[in-house]
Amino acid sequence: MTIASELDQRGIICTTVGFQSVQPHQYYPPVGSHPEGYYFQKGYGRRLPEYQIVYIAEGEGFFQSEHVKRQPVSKGTAILLFPNEWHEYAPLAEIGWKEYWVGFRGSAADSLFHEMLLSPEKPLVRIRNEVRIVSLFDELIHDSEYELSGYQLLCSGVATHILGIVSYSQHSTFNINRNITNTIDKSQALMRRYVGKNISPEEIAQEIGVGYSWFRQTFKKHVGASPAQYQQLLRIQRAEFLLSNPTLSIADIAYELGFANPNQFSTFFRQHKKCTPLAFRHMLSGSI
Repeated sequence: MTIASELDQRGIICTTVGFQSVQPHQYYPPVGSHPEGYYFQKGYGRRLPEYQIVYIAEGEGFFQSEHVKRQPVSKGTAILLFPNEWHEYAPLAEIGWKEYWVGFRGSAADSLFHEMLLSPEKPLVRIRNEVRIVSLFDELIHDSEYELSGYQLLCSGVATHILGIVSYSQHSTFNINRNITNTIDKSQALMRRYVGKNISPEEIAQEIGVGYSWFRQTFKKHVGASPAQYQQLLRIQRAEFLLSNPTLSIADIAYELGFANPNQFSTFFRQHKKCTPLAFRHMLSGSI
């Protein structure tokens, strides 16, 4: 969705924000999914008059630009797009992906990118705090959708926060202990595999061969949420992905995610997304 072009006090204009779930073998970008001026064709790419942050919350794909050759993109990666920089990206056809994005421009945006040492030569950033960045994107979408008083100021502030997370993630990479990172990555992979199986964090810790107390503290430090909170996020993300498939009923999705019945799923979903699964499905079909 596009956002009104209105300068805030920091000299930042938020121009667009949105999300979409792309199913395996679905044409990308989906027809009608991008506003006028943002659409591109696979194999041809595009140039934008603004900065964008595209966050891949689920799935795999590729990215290439004037400054970098074709590179793989995986879940948890932020793609930085720069003004007038030719670029192209897309999910792998057999996997698909879920993406969030925010676009902005203005003198303060130029300054922030310069101060944070973010450049077209390093456009792919592995995000350390997945939970926080998804929460911020959801906040952006909510604020822009309802256009509350002062929402443009709120949006630019949240976009700046997202940019800060991206910068921190990029420049703190060299301080991460590789063994710890591998352990946390393994635990996250298990959580994704068992997203509908109601496996406990204690069982995850046992599976990867570490003590639960250490696992909980270390996981929260590196991911930004406790193992249980992260499992809830995965459940919500999976629910959103499944809701984008109109052939699946709400009941089918509820049972696949391990809920006893659709009402239990609906209550869980409303607690996290402030709307029912059906309302979210309608929003997906008419969003962006």
